[in-house]
Amino acid sequence: MDKKFKIILLIYLTFVVPFFYIKTIEIIYITLLGVLFSIYLLKNNYKLVTLIKTPMKYYLIFLFISLISEITLLLTNYEVFMMFFTGYFRIWIYFVLMLFVLTVSKEENFFEELVSAIILSSFIPNIIGLLQFKFNIFTIIHSLEGQTRLGSTFSHPNFYGYYLVIVIICLLYKKDSITNGSKRNFINLYFTINLILLIFTHTRTTLIVLLIILLFRLFRYAFSKNKLFTISVLIFSTLLLIITLFFLLNSNIFLTSRFNVSANSGSFSWRIGRWKSAIGYWVKSMEYILFGCGWLTSREFTIEPGYRTFNMHNEFLRLIFDTGILGFIAYATFFVKIIAKTIKFHLNKEKMNLLCSLTILLVVACSDDNLLIVPENCIYIILLYTAIYALGYWKSINGGEDKQ
Repeated sequence: MDKKFKIILLIYLTFVVPFFYIKTIEIIYITLLGVLFSIYLLKNNYKLVTLIKTPMKYYLIFLFISLISEITLLLTNYEVFMMFFTGYFRIWIYFVLMLFVLTVSKEENFFEELVSAIILSSFIPNIIGLLQFKFNIFTIIHSLEGQTRLGSTFSHPNFYGYYLVIVIICLLYKKDSITNGSKRNFINLYFTINLILLIFTHTRTTLIVLLIILLFRLFRYAFSKNKLFTISVLIFSTLLLIITLFFLLNSNIFLTSRFNVSANSGSFSWRIGRWKSAIGYWVKSMEYILFGCGWLTSREFTIEPGYRTFNMHNEFLRLIFDTGILGFIAYATFFVKIIAKTIKFHLNKEKMNLLCSLTILLVVACSDDNLLIVPENCIYIILLYTAIYALGYWKSINGGEDKQ
């Protein structure tokens, strides 16, 4: 990949994506990226036939379906259309980024460079996160339970939590891939720092996601060994989990924290009410059911006014509301196809671990939060999924095997 594009991408990941406080210039930067990447694609004679052979065609179908509700919104409610236009424009730029990643991934080292760039670009947000233990800077939220929730440079601690999980997934991949002792020690140290920061975001879902990822990796490792080893690991890990949960769930720290869901169930009850209110509005029109009400309009259109301005906290329902059943099917097909086809490429176990970890994050987070509308999170999901798919795609075209 040309050096200038590496620099542009690294600057974007480091100084633009994680900083909620400069989102006013993000649309300018991402537009510039789109223009430069388009020029790059034209210079490299990118052909549409390449796109048709990939899952990206389903994302393009999704975009065209979304245009129907956007045009309707423009004609009927210009104020709401302009309110969410930036977010809608961003999902089109994501498509250009996918094409760019698909093209530059002909170079086998791009995937490794992307993972390294994500890790390196996390230093600034995490330094700020560590400083928040001492200083009241950037985003800090005090929960109803009395906890101080770290948010670093993100708009909300939840989004910082998901970002940290993505960084941890990349760190685990690097740990699996390298043998250098000093580098592995650095990764272990930085993993611990990210874990501490994640705990102090006090974001319940992110810790659940990370626990599932770590258990998945443990069981996969166990089943790669002999039966006696597998049985021993399963018994030991189960006992350790039971003992840990027994002491944790009965500790004063847990009982008075946000993680005690039984005592703090108001959030879930609110979500149920929020979903019912949105569905009540969505079923009013067959056009809404098929094509949706418009990108991000779930924040504006509800049966009960008390839920206005709030996100849906469920990406599956939000996508159906915003883009209709047809848009949801196209968007879901994009992810299902990209995962299924990547599995068929038989990449090495390190990359398959990353793909599975990323998918666990995607499914769980989309069930409980707003992962795909937050650029600080979504851009990494798009980049990593596209890059790991593209790596296998070009290897299959060239007839090579993944030995990295």
